[in-house]
Amino acid sequence: MALFIANKNPSYLAMLIPFWGLAIGRAAQEGFACFASSAGSRRRSMIFAWGILTALFVVTGINGFSYQARQFSRPLGYSTICEEIGKHVPKGSRALGPGQFWLGLRGLDWRDSNMLIFERWLTNSSSHVPDALARTEADYLLADRQLIGVMNRLKPKDAKRLRPLEFIAEIPGETKDESYALFKVKKT
Repeated sequence: MALFIANKNPSYLAMLIPFWGLAIGRAAQEGFACFASSAGSRRRSMIFAWGILTALFVVTGINGFSYQARQFSRPLGYSTICEEIGKHVPKGSRALGPGQFWLGLRGLDWRDSNMLIFERWLTNSSSHVPDALARTEADYLLADRQLIGVMNRLKPKDAKRLRPLEFIAEIPGETKDESYALFKVKKT
């Protein structure tokens, strides 16, 4: 299924890690054999190349880890975010937003907004997004950065078909750079 999604995610590279490990192991085996013999100049260059690639792999991992550490240096708790959403959305309302909040918002009829994003990815067209939003019959929309990006890329004719949204509040997220926009979906 992932092959048909237009926007690839870098996490798909995780599937290559076992092969990367085998290649590094093979390079190490060749390296030990090459230094044991005197005719190993070709092998030495191969080992050098694998060493550079391995160093890049390690540096990329350290960079990713440090990015996450910086992002979560000011964490807001899950329950705090759910309470903030609950202040603005009345119990019993149907709300559409990131799927991770359904458990913390038990009094709401919570729907996962990923369906709008997947609709865009699977069809490679944003013209289906207004129809998908209308099908949910949501009263409120909690939009993260990814969903706002999808909605900003709507063609003008599709944006006109989108139900009017009234901005209610900006809700801080779990990281420094993350926030959510809460909208009331107006019925037409």
